[in-house]
Amino acid sequence: MTIEERARRYIATMPEAISGQHGHDRMFSVACTLVRGFSLKMPNARVLLAEYNATLTDPFTDKEMEHKLKDAAKTQSARGNGYLLDLTDKPIRVRINPKKPAGTPHPIIQLVTFGTGGTGISYEIEKNDTPEDINISGEFKTAVPPVPRRLRGGGGKPTLSATGVLRIPMNAPIQYRYWLKGTSLAPVGTKFLSPQETREALFRVS
Repeated sequence: MTIEERARRYIATMPEAISGQHGHDRMFSVACTLVRGFSLKMPNARVLLAEYNATLTDPFTDKEMEHKLKDAAKTQSARGNGYLLDLTDKPIRVRINPKKPAGTPHPIIQLVTFGTGGTGISYEIEKNDTPEDINISGEFKTAVPPVPRRLRGGGGKPTLSATGVLRIPMNAPIQYRYWLKGTSLAPVGTKFLSPQETREALFRVS
C-alpha cells in the first residue's frame, strides 16, 4: 500500500468539516495530516484534500483549500515531520561517533577549592593528570602531591563568638584544621584537633 493510499484511508476516518461547527479547524487538521503527518508533497496533498472536500455536505472552495495547505506547510509539528509514517518509511539516519581504543584513559583535571572560613582567604589547587600518570585500572602511578606550602603554615587563631560559635580561619595552624584529617592534603604525622579539643586547648572550656 502506498503512502498516498494510507493517507486517503486515514483522512476518511476523520470528522467531517462542517461550516459553523469548527469546520475550518477540522479542514486545517486534515491538511496538516496530509502535509505534516504523512509528509506528502503539495501536489499529492492537494489531490487527497480535494477528494476529502468532495465528501463534505458543504464543500470548501479551491482557494480555501489552497490556503489551508499553505498554512499547514508553514506549521511546525511538535511530533516532527512524517509522524504518521511507519518507521520503515522514514529515512534511516545513522550517527557514527569515532570510538577510542579500549583502555585509553582521559586527562583528568580537578579544581579543589577551599572556602574562606570567614577570613576572606580561599585556596585553589589545580591538578592535571596526564594519561601517563594513570594505569588501566584507574590508579595513579605518581605519588600524592605534597601539601602546598601556603597550607602548611598560618597564623590565624580560632576564635569563639559571644554565642559560643567556634570559628577556625583557613590560615590557622595546621593542627586546628580538622577538615583536612584523612585527606591527601594532611601532612604525615600531623595530629589534628577536633573542634571540641580546640575549644579545650584554646579557651579551657570544660
